[in-house]
This record gives sequence, C-alpha cells and structure tokens, in this order.
Amino acid sequence: MRINKKVLELRQTLGITQGEFTEGVVSTPTLSRVERDENPLSANALVKILKNKNISVIEFLQEFSPVLFGIKDYQKQLLSYFLNQDLPKLKELAKKIPSKHGLLTYLVQDMVLTLEGSPVKNEDRSYKILKGIDKFNDALLWCVLVSVKIYKNKNWNMVVDKVLDIKNIYKISQKTKVLLIQIATECLFNTEDTFTRDAANELLQKLSIVEKE
Repeated sequence: MRINKKVLELRQTLGITQGEFTEGVVSTPTLSRVERDENPLSANALVKILKNKNISVIEFLQEFSPVLFGIKDYQKQLLSYFLNQDLPKLKELAKKIPSKHGLLTYLVQDMVLTLEGSPVKNEDRSYKILKGIDKFNDALLWCVLVSVKIYKNKNWNMVVDKVLDIKNIYKISQKTKVLLIQIATECLFNTEDTFTRDAANELLQKLSIVEKE
C-alpha cells in the first residue's frame, strides 16, 4: 500500500522511533505491521499522527516530497550557514524548525554548538537513529553528511557502508549523486576507518564512470 510506504518514509525522515512517531495514537506493534505493509493504518489514526507532527493531511496525500516539512528548503540553507560559519543566521533558521522534527532538530542543535566551540550533545542519539535506517532518501543522506562532519569521534563504518552500497547507481538523480560524492569525500579526508575509506573511494570511482557515460 502506498500510504503505508509513505508513513514509513515520513517516520524515517523525521528520524524518530515508532513510539515517538505514534505518541499513543496506535501501539508500536500496530505501526510495525503498517510499516511492513501487513495492515492498513486507519484514517483517524493517520490524521492524529500528522496533526501531532504539524503536517497537513493534504500535503501528506500529495507526492511525498512536499511532506518533508520543508526539509529540503531548510537543509540547503543550514549547510551553507554552517560551512560559512555564519552563526547568527544558523541560529535564526534553527528557531524555525519545530522541536518535534527529531534527527534534523538534533543535528541543527549540534551544528550551532560546533560553531560556538561547545561540546555537542546529541552525538549518540543521532548516531543511533542513522544506524537503524536501511533506506536513505536525499533528506537522510544530508543528515549523514552533516553527521560525518560534526561527529568526528564516531566510527561511521556501519552507517556509511549502507549509504555507499548503491545497487542502482545508474538510476539515481543528480542531486543524490552530489550528496553521495560529498559524503564519500568527507569520509576519505576526515575518517580513519580503512573500510569506510575504501568504500568511499569505490563509490567515487563508480560515480566517475557514470558521469563519463
């Protein structure tokens, strides 16, 4: 069912657990069956969950991309401010991101702390979320890229291996290719794990071949 798939994609993009996603609307086992496409989610439950996450039903029922709660709009600006070390603008934009947006909220908090020169506080929480994800869309690839940049004490081998294991590399979009190149490059120059660096190097070689064809 398309709705079930979109429910799973939304929760993963928000970077929150099944319990946090439902917040008492339905049980975790019920949501698990929905995400495995074994049972439908009732319209009433869906409306309540979306309302709790400040997402309109109309947006959700449209193509999934607009439902990324402005993630794509936020992310481009956030990374630009972070790389340019523009702390005032980063803080200002951070205020516009609802606190319920899980992984994105954690990362933005730590981007601010990094520019301030303060210890990050969501490293383990962000790592646990990313480690538990099997399928990465562009919004989540952005989260991986930022995480590799700011959480330098973590071994990203398990996460990056899944990200870099692209089965249909000839079918991905140009934007996805750019994100993968950025992640791979970051891993090559800022990680010490040999396996992660080897995987990153292999991906760059594959992408180079794709670009030439």
